[in-house]
Amino acid sequence: MSMTANALDMTTDNETVLDKFTDADEIPTWARPAVAVLAENGVVNGSNGRINANVNITRAEVAVIMNNILDIVEDNSVEDIPVIDESEDTEETTEISEEETESEEETEETTESEEETETEETTESE
Repeated sequence: MSMTANALDMTTDNETVLDKFTDADEIPTWARPAVAVLAENGVVNGSNGRINANVNITRAEVAVIMNNILDIVEDNSVEDIPVIDESEDTEETTEISEEETESEEETEETTESEEETETEETTESE
């Protein structure tokens, strides 16, 4: 949960939101701020009044958390969430790919030319 809160650049000083979980005292001290901010923003809701900090998470629970994160991102409920704009990267990648292709073609031509020269030299020396 700490990595999720960090990735979303979410912080809070209010850990009282954890009081609604009957097992809040089981949340490790280092994780409390992250769990609090995720609970405060509806990313995690717990189960049957518990946060279950010491229980392995299920795939279904991960799916719910990811859906909640997407809702927050779409609603822009959290300011300054880093969003990757792939459209800019695509153009840059295309330009690099074209340059790499031209460079590879030049290298291939040079290699072929060198091989022909070596073949000619070998034939002349025999």
